[in-house]
Amino acid sequence: MFTHKMLEAALGAISKNPREQMWSAFLPKVDPGVDLLVFMALLKQSYADLVAEFDGVPHIVIMGRYVDAAFTHSATRVVLIQIAKTLGAETSSPQGLAKLISAESLRTHVEFEVLVGEYAQKCMKKCVREINILYQIFISLKPLIRWPDLTIMLDLPIKDIKVREVRREQRVYNNGDILYSSITAELYKFLVIRELGRIDLIDATRSREDIAAEVQSLILRKFNLGDYRRRKIRKR
Repeated sequence: MFTHKMLEAALGAISKNPREQMWSAFLPKVDPGVDLLVFMALLKQSYADLVAEFDGVPHIVIMGRYVDAAFTHSATRVVLIQIAKTLGAETSSPQGLAKLISAESLRTHVEFEVLVGEYAQKCMKKCVREINILYQIFISLKPLIRWPDLTIMLDLPIKDIKVREVRREQRVYNNGDILYSSITAELYKFLVIRELGRIDLIDATRSREDIAAEVQSLILRKFNLGDYRRRKIRKR
C-alpha cells in the first residue's frame, strides 16, 4: 500500500539530498512503485506550471525528459537492486555497484562496459515480473497526466555518450553513470518494443545536423506545421 509517509520519504529524497546520499540512504527505503508515482506527480505539476506561462497561446513544448523517464528511472532501480543481490552488495547505488564491477573487470580482464551490459541484461531478465508491474502502473496513469504527442528516443552507444556528456556538462562521465545509463537504455528499448509506433527511434551516431534535421522533420509531420521558421517552439 502506498502511504503518505512513503510519499514524503520519496519527495524528501528527491528534493533535499545530494545525489549519492539519495541513492545510498533514502531511495532503498522507498518502493520503486512509489518512486514512479512521485516522479509522475512532479512531472505533471512541472508541465502544468509550464503551460500556464503560455496563457492560452498555441504552443509546442519540447522536454528532454518526460513521462518515459519516470518509468525508466524506477525500473532502473529495480534492476540495480537485482544486481546488488547478484553481487552480494550492501548498496544498490550506481557508484557503489560500479566499483564492484570495475574490480571484477580488472580481475577478469573483461572491459567494464562489456560487464555492465551483461549484468544489465541478465538482471533485467531476473526481474521481468517487477518491471512489468511498474509498466502497468505507468500505463494506468495515462488518463491522469498529459501524455506526449510525440516521443523521440536518440539511440547512442555508451562510449559516445561518455564523450558528449563531458562536453555538455563539463564533468567526468564516471562508471556509475555508465552503469545507470546502460540499464536505462535497455529499459527505453523495452518501451519501444512494448509500445510499437509511439516512440520514434533515431540513430544518434550521426552528425548533429543530421539528427536535428530528422527531429525537425518528425515534428513537422506530426503537427502539420508547414513552414517551421514561422512557428515558435518552446524548448525546455
